[in-house]
Amino acid sequence: YNNMGVALRKQGKYDEAIAAYKKAIEINPNDAFAYNNMGLALDDQGKYDEAIAAHKKALEIDPNLVLAQNNLKEAERLLAINNNPPLPNIDDRDYLPTETQEGLVKKLRSTARIIATTSEGASIGTGWVIQRQGNTVLIVTNRHVISDNKSKRPSDTIEVEFYSTLDDIQRPRYKATIEEITDSREDLDLAVVKVVGIPEDIEPLTMKSGWIQRNLEITIIGHPYNIESPWSVVKGDVMNYNPNNQYIPLDALVADGNSGGPVLNADGEVIAMMVRIRFEDDIVLINDRESKLFLENARSTGDLGLAYPIEIVIKKLQEWGILKGVRN
Repeated sequence: YNNMGVALRKQGKYDEAIAAYKKAIEINPNDAFAYNNMGLALDDQGKYDEAIAAHKKALEIDPNLVLAQNNLKEAERLLAINNNPPLPNIDDRDYLPTETQEGLVKKLRSTARIIATTSEGASIGTGWVIQRQGNTVLIVTNRHVISDNKSKRPSDTIEVEFYSTLDDIQRPRYKATIEEITDSREDLDLAVVKVVGIPEDIEPLTMKSGWIQRNLEITIIGHPYNIESPWSVVKGDVMNYNPNNQYIPLDALVADGNSGGPVLNADGEVIAMMVRIRFEDDIVLINDRESKLFLENARSTGDLGLAYPIEIVIKKLQEWGILKGVRN
């Protein structure tokens, strides 16, 4: 019944889809996915109050259902816009805070919030500017940020936001198109999107390749789903980095939504790119027994992140013809 509802919603038969979801919930009252999907169908009908209630019910059943959390945020935003339309032609550069730390606002401005519409609702992640030509920028992110979780199909509707103190209703959104993306069968999880009409102050972040030492202090910028406000800045450090592994393990409090975010060194240079949080099976990434025990002991400290060394990202960007060189 849940899958039937998904199919009916794709056909635009929203009332029939909602009836199917209700049948699924009747059979299993704890079906968080059915509540989440019903919320999407209600969103499609502009019934935002009911949609919000459905997404909240999904989260009541499963507080860690990221899709429901993202969809709730989008439904609340749509309701607020419906009740209080945003001001036209707003310039978000007038709503930037005074620099409290050297270069921080610039780094935040260059780190985009990416919202992709998928069959499961809103996928929210992070990306950062790698190139600018005129008023057009290229932003690198993870493939899974802009793709459907089940089918792996890239989204047809992608939008990005840039940092300011404006609230979610007033903050401008820009349409993005996919410039490059790795195949869903490929292990490398990367994509580049293009955005036109970007404010003049948003510039590419500097990438820094080279050896990454253990315990190096790092900063991660992103939009974790479990944080109310976007543009979260967290500190951490590099764990047992092995250059022969695809990932760098990071000791930092991260969550879904940090995917695609830049990992910065003390000089504000990008040395790695967040991919995802660490799962139990990722312990096998570490080859020696001492490091394995270290990771197991670290579980209680919070979520741990996995990131691509920037060399991996640079190599793919060069293959795509986007980058020609980078600082060493």
